[in-house]
Amino acid sequence: MHSDELFPSNNAHMQRLRGSGTDTGSYPNSHPRDAATLLVLDLSGAEPRVLMGQRQFGLKFMPGKFVFPGGRVEARDYLATIGSTMPAPMRSKLLRGLKGTAHPQRAYALAHAALRETQEETGIIIGAGARTTDAGRGVPHFGGFTLLARAITPSRRPRRFDTRFFVVSADEITGNTDIIDGEFVAVKWLTLAEARELDLPSITRIILEDLEHRINAGRIGDPDAPVPFYFARGACFHRKLL
Repeated sequence: MHSDELFPSNNAHMQRLRGSGTDTGSYPNSHPRDAATLLVLDLSGAEPRVLMGQRQFGLKFMPGKFVFPGGRVEARDYLATIGSTMPAPMRSKLLRGLKGTAHPQRAYALAHAALRETQEETGIIIGAGARTTDAGRGVPHFGGFTLLARAITPSRRPRRFDTRFFVVSADEITGNTDIIDGEFVAVKWLTLAEARELDLPSITRIILEDLEHRINAGRIGDPDAPVPFYFARGACFHRKLL
């Protein structure tokens, strides 16, 4: 399928995204931090469902919003992935267009951050699980991961992230563990229609649209599928395909 068919140029969500880029914010500018998010996708029922959490209402950043589990990359994410593997096309896309060192281990650290944050925030273990201590679990492998999108928070926002959005099948769930991060007040499996009715950040709503396009195209697990990259330049949002 041609990339224009996978991501139609007249998508309403792109119009909303470009409009949101005109609000430049009033905070001191800062460098975006590497971050990663994991969409755990259940295709076993009549409609696709995705795992989402509602953020605590007392948080300063996006209180009460429904989001996918995820967070910023930490130093331990680099160490935890020594010996890991992932599809070469995904690794290449993760390292494309980076500022700073484009070392392959950075790609693995991004995938592990998504895995670790999902485990900490929801208690769900994917595959061998995240290695959160020296003893840890087995070496995590990311053959079941697909890179869906990348987005950078516009400048002059209270927090800025360069976020990669991964997808993994719910079939990869191997167990549950204690939730050690109290960021979510609730964790729910939602159809895409149900999710769209909730209080979502703009980028989360857009990623849901991208997920639906990829599902409908039959390319949810295709490592060669084009990956939309959202970023602001000047007063406008842009999207290019990786």
